Amino acid sequence: MKKYVLTSYIPNTEINADFVQCLNNFCKVNNAELQVLQCKHNYNSDAEQLLEMAIREEFGDTIKTTAYNLSRHLFVSDFRISINTIDPISGMESLVSKHTNVVLPFPRHRFKTVPRMLKESHTPRAIWCTGTISEATTYKNNKSGNRMKDYHVIGALYVEIQDSGRFSIRQIQFDGKGFFELDKYYTSNKVTNIRPAAISLGDDHALFQSPYAMAKTEEIIAKLKPASIFRHDTLDFGSAGSHHLIGKHLTKSMLPTTLEEELELTSKTIKRFEELFPFAKQYMVASNHPEHLDRYLDEARYYDDYPNHVIGLELALAKAKGKDVYEYAMNKYNKLNNTTFLTRKCSLKIAGVEMADHGDNGANGSKGTVREKGITYSGKVITGHTHSPEIGVFGNFVNGTLTHLSLPYTKDSGSSSWLWTNTLLYPNGKMTHIHIIPE
Repeated sequence: MKKYVLTSYIPNTEINADFVQCLNNFCKVNNAELQVLQCKHNYNSDAEQLLEMAIREEFGDTIKTTAYNLSRHLFVSDFRISINTIDPISGMESLVSKHTNVVLPFPRHRFKTVPRMLKESHTPRAIWCTGTISEATTYKNNKSGNRMKDYHVIGALYVEIQDSGRFSIRQIQFDGKGFFELDKYYTSNKVTNIRPAAISLGDDHALFQSPYAMAKTEEIIAKLKPASIFRHDTLDFGSAGSHHLIGKHLTKSMLPTTLEEELELTSKTIKRFEELFPFAKQYMVASNHPEHLDRYLDEARYYDDYPNHVIGLELALAKAKGKDVYEYAMNKYNKLNNTTFLTRKCSLKIAGVEMADHGDNGANGSKGTVREKGITYSGKVITGHTHSPEIGVFGNFVNGTLTHLSLPYTKDSGSSSWLWTNTLLYPNGKMTHIHIIPE
């Protein structure tokens, strides 16, 4: 396995020496190679050009100024975008289409997937931005520069490439003293084992879970032992009276499970986490798919839904008595002792990061978007819902999915930007994606 740390520097800009020392320690401990890419910036004075010469002398061959392939699936671009740009990856999809996966030198962490044909490969197609070792001192005093200066990231990407060509990428974010990488905290001269604060899982939809993605996720949780686990859309509600199936009588007659069977299956996967991971508190984030059950009951669609009529009556009565029917149904089949069901009104912040927002609801009753969530929480939020993982313009993280990558309600189109991705939250409020890429 080959290991690399990819970061960038802004010409004629002071370097954060403390972060560089931490990176050097990390590379020494993990036998990784540091590579520094060049961002775009114009020279303004003779003094700054002298600073640039000093930087080049310090880092020598570590600085990469031309494009190259890090592996057959990963292209490191020399495309230099102004550091004042609000969205550095806007319009870059064609570059990803040509090179599969692209790393761009840029002083923030931005990430987005691009659709690929699943029948050809499950290898993702995406674009990553590196973060930087440079200080945030050379942004323009204009609208875009002033907006984005606050989202500057002293950070890097840690890349592992196996002999098969399969790769993994995780974000490294400096907090002023050091940085986390999984369950370790690195400073300039020390490595400390520390548990992550939380892991937020990709939408897992028990009815459509990928056994491979879930098994890998369980391995990650068992190894890292995060203090909290957050789950989104664990109840899919695809077995019975989803409003998407209204009027589709033949489709409903061909469903593989009844509502009660799906509820029991979902309860089982929640209970499984309690039994496997007693060290972690489990939270069920209020999400749109479990709320399909509320709508089904509110519209009394169990009335002529004969296979699900009896369970529908029981849940309708529970709802009429003011119970959370999702929580009620899950406890009906398995007594849950260490799981909290969050409501839409809940706010739960860990290390300053909001964990209780699914991402589907926006301001004033609108649909939620990645950009809006980034603005609302100033980047300090982890959401789900889209199944396509992303790091937004303002630094907010979006989970992927843990389902099969093609589902009936995606019309099995064969093209997908979905990816098996969980998000890890560290005790200092920094975050990283953990992507699961199949063998």
